[in-house]
Amino acid sequence: MSATAFFGILASGMGVAMALAPLFQVRRVLERGQADDVSLTFLAVIAAGSMSWCAYGISTGDPFLIIPNTLGVITNVGTLLVVRRYQQRSAASVAPQR
Repeated sequence: MSATAFFGILASGMGVAMALAPLFQVRRVLERGQADDVSLTFLAVIAAGSMSWCAYGISTGDPFLIIPNTLGVITNVGTLLVVRRYQQRSAASVAPQR
């Protein structure tokens, strides 16, 4: 196995692990029932970065970039949606009643 293939597999595997990491945040939000302390900006920036790397991977035909970054887009956008939903719930429960 060449060094390029070895490090491509290693980096892609670590990329998959990084892409799955936001699911820990989702689990915490679901357990607590609120997401007031979660940064939407952070999740949006990470999702945008994953989209950029995925696009670059597609343009070069590099599966070592495409696979983990596609997963990163999915998990970060999904986490963003869950967090936003729970932040809106929390804001609605605090809003004064008329």
